[in-house]
Amino acid sequence: MDLMEGWALLRDRYYRKMELYEMSWENVDLNRLRLVGGPLGGPIAATRDDSKLQRVTSATLKPTIDVYSSSGVKLSSFIWDKGHIVKMAWDDIERLVVVLDDGTIALYNVFGDQLKRIPTKREVRPRPTHENAHQKKKKKKKTEKILMHFFNFQEIRQNRVRDAYIWSGGVVMLTHNLQFFCTMNFDDPFTIKLRDPGLVEPPTCWTVIEPQLTENNSVQVLVGTVSGTILTVDANQVQDMLAPNGPFLAISVAPTGKLLACFTKTGSVWVVSADFAQNLSSFETGLNFPPYQFAWCGIDAVVAVWGAGEDWFLFAIGPFANFLKYTYREPLTLVPEPDGIRIVSGKKCELLQRVPTATEAIFRAGADTPGATLYAAFEAYEKNDPQSDEKIRAIAEDLGVAIDQTIDAASHEFDPIRQRSLLKAASLGKAFKDFYMADHFVEVCKNLRILNQLRDFRLGMPLTYPQFKLLGPELLVERLVGRHQHLLAFQVCEYLGLKTDKVLIHWACTKVRVKGPGLPDDDMALRSFVSTIANKLQAVPGISYAEIAWAAYEQAQKPKLATLLLDFEPRAQEQVPMLIRMRQAERALEKAIQSGDTDLVHLVILHLRRDKSREQFFDIISKHEVALSLYIRYCKEQDMDKLRELYKHQGKSDMAAYTYVKEAYAPASDPNTKRENLRTALTLYKQNNSYAAKATEEQIGLLLTQRDLEISLGGQFVGSSVSSTIYRCILMGDSKRASKIASDFKVPDNRFWWLKVKALAELGDFEELEKFSKEKKPPIGFKPFADVCIDAGNVNEAVKYIRKISQAEVRARLFIRIKNWREAFVAAKDAKNPSLLMTIRNACKDPPLQEQIDDALRSV
Repeated sequence: MDLMEGWALLRDRYYRKMELYEMSWENVDLNRLRLVGGPLGGPIAATRDDSKLQRVTSATLKPTIDVYSSSGVKLSSFIWDKGHIVKMAWDDIERLVVVLDDGTIALYNVFGDQLKRIPTKREVRPRPTHENAHQKKKKKKKTEKILMHFFNFQEIRQNRVRDAYIWSGGVVMLTHNLQFFCTMNFDDPFTIKLRDPGLVEPPTCWTVIEPQLTENNSVQVLVGTVSGTILTVDANQVQDMLAPNGPFLAISVAPTGKLLACFTKTGSVWVVSADFAQNLSSFETGLNFPPYQFAWCGIDAVVAVWGAGEDWFLFAIGPFANFLKYTYREPLTLVPEPDGIRIVSGKKCELLQRVPTATEAIFRAGADTPGATLYAAFEAYEKNDPQSDEKIRAIAEDLGVAIDQTIDAASHEFDPIRQRSLLKAASLGKAFKDFYMADHFVEVCKNLRILNQLRDFRLGMPLTYPQFKLLGPELLVERLVGRHQHLLAFQVCEYLGLKTDKVLIHWACTKVRVKGPGLPDDDMALRSFVSTIANKLQAVPGISYAEIAWAAYEQAQKPKLATLLLDFEPRAQEQVPMLIRMRQAERALEKAIQSGDTDLVHLVILHLRRDKSREQFFDIISKHEVALSLYIRYCKEQDMDKLRELYKHQGKSDMAAYTYVKEAYAPASDPNTKRENLRTALTLYKQNNSYAAKATEEQIGLLLTQRDLEISLGGQFVGSSVSSTIYRCILMGDSKRASKIASDFKVPDNRFWWLKVKALAELGDFEELEKFSKEKKPPIGFKPFADVCIDAGNVNEAVKYIRKISQAEVRARLFIRIKNWREAFVAAKDAKNPSLLMTIRNACKDPPLQEQIDDALRSV
């Protein structure tokens, strides 16, 4: 076997063209088709090329998009009737991005199912929410962003799309009025208009430096003009790069974004730095018309394709104006890769790439590197040649390098036999190397097992080892489930120690979408189907069923099946919102209550209130005590009107009346509102609560009286109690009105006397106080009169009332308060209270009186 088969020397660098697959497609005429291949071993999409004149029959009247693997295995075919296609391309997770001439961007999976359409029909309107200033500012910015997105799309739709550039993270569109628009992030799209380049005529060529390749992570558009220069256009500015050698007919950006390959009108391939500061090389092709395709092969060579009919040739141009030429008898499609370029023709899928350094070091003719020597030693070992030992000992000092070279070379091989030989050589070297860390060896072995499965003809995913590392295991698994290779995806996850949740969920969703519509609606059949899914998923504890249930509801149109699936959902936070989306709010309420999460209960309650009629809503929550109590508490804090509606619906008129009473006495309630609320409460109370009705009626009367007092006397009366109103009337000199209020509202005599005594004392009107005490025998006695006089500091007035008190002990204590020791002694002696006598003796400083007290104590 020729170890350098397919190698060609491009000055001092070897390139190899390897056949990956013989294409298995049938009746595929590349002369009439437009092909786009996905990066990183992705699929191929083919559709009719409307730019070419071709015969159309009734069978081919409507174009189709056919999707194939890189080996030509047909994955799907679907009729295209959505509009004129301007450009197609694949993203990193194998979604087919289609740009239409009206600016619509549609994303499809490999089976032709539409995943997303941009722009979507989204309503932009503010919703009433309780937000702080930061949240409002953030929301305003988001709304402005969405509005700008739609306004830009409106302009695109009016002017139509002339051309487009698609990469994995977005699209740049050129409209017929020669303006550029950029849509970023297909999952959360946002469209901006780039700066006006000021073009009068269409560009001779243009391309995009993708944002991940620029220093400021922004999109840069390189535009070749008729005048011969190149403009750099982004969202902020247009810069003339003053490029020589123009006009240009094609531009291609290197995978690193640091270099540009430009095809000039005179037929030169000019390689220059991206800032046009450094001229690297120039190659004369002798052709003055643009290539059919023009792309980079890795970062060291540029590939250009020319041809027509059965004469096609491919140039691979190196950095020193050297080139390789390959001829074909059929059209070609180039698929640029980070480390090479895939060449798709009608019969083959090939890979052109620079020979990896480790592979060249081992298999280059006459190579004497440690890796080459170790591989030669392995070959001798296989033949039982004793020179094997000598060769290994000859590279004893470089044995670690030799092992690494053979492992790296194995990783770059597509042939499993050669992989195995190189790994065996590395294993032989390890046997002679002390303390060699085998982690890299183990990793390469594991990854090659996966890669060999992916490269299988039936799957047709020809990833190189660097592409596999660049793609990463997570995106690889996402690609596999996208192709419905669930078993392989599951095995890869288990093999690499990744979570299998997403794989199992996608498998279950796919099964529901495919099998669900054909299931009968009887309970037994549905439960059997659910049991099949649950048995597979039970291997992963806690896996979510919400997405599967939604697939059953939305795509399979089986609500009952969706409900059965959702019963397996372990997290109420996922289960309850999904039940709401499935229009099963009552069941959602039950699940929310069972979870004990009051936030979820509130979520369902608010949804029910918005979605149901008032009567339906009240009937539903009245069945659930927890929901009812939470709703009542919410209404008490936020919305009393809703609470009244609930009470009225339940026939609890007294509770509804209470809400009016509560509002009537709210601090911010004005007198008119207070009165109207009380009148409404009175009407409700009269239905079944006579006691409350009477109290409310009296309160309304009090409000009216207080309103009259404010008019006649001034001051603040409304909102006061009856006692406060009487007290304030007396203070303002209207004792007659105070007496009438006491009579009207049946205020007890004791309370009225207390209020008047206190008010007169506060006024200092002791003469009126004395008259009042003589109107009749005070029902409260004379002690309150004495107390208020003492408190007011009028001892002489107090003595008048103390002397009228019949209880000797009370008189004694009051005399003690005013320090009238002699009369206190007489009262205490009459009361025969030794304790009071001792208090007086200790407090007074009158020796004769003290002797009298001592005599009294002895007699007591």
